[in-house]
Amino acid sequence: MASHAAAEVGLNHVPAIKLEGACSSGTVAIVNAFMWIAAGYADIVLAAGCERNTVTPTPDATRLMNSGNHHRYEAGTGITFPGLLP
Repeated sequence: MASHAAAEVGLNHVPAIKLEGACSSGTVAIVNAFMWIAAGYADIVLAAGCERNTVTPTPDATRLMNSGNHHRYEAGTGITFPGLLP
């Protein structure tokens, strides 16, 4: 999806990556964009995101999202996906 989005805005010869981080995907994208600039690899970056949870019925979406962590070890701590981002 990242390369298609870049091509649509005329950025055919620049790096385009897709990042996924459950509930923190937007934050992961912004942190990554910051690191590209801080490391000197880029002067300007574009971080964009989207979510389509409305496509999946609620029971299925809930089941899928709950399968992203290890309940035995993480459920008792109250840790959520956004809380796992360093």
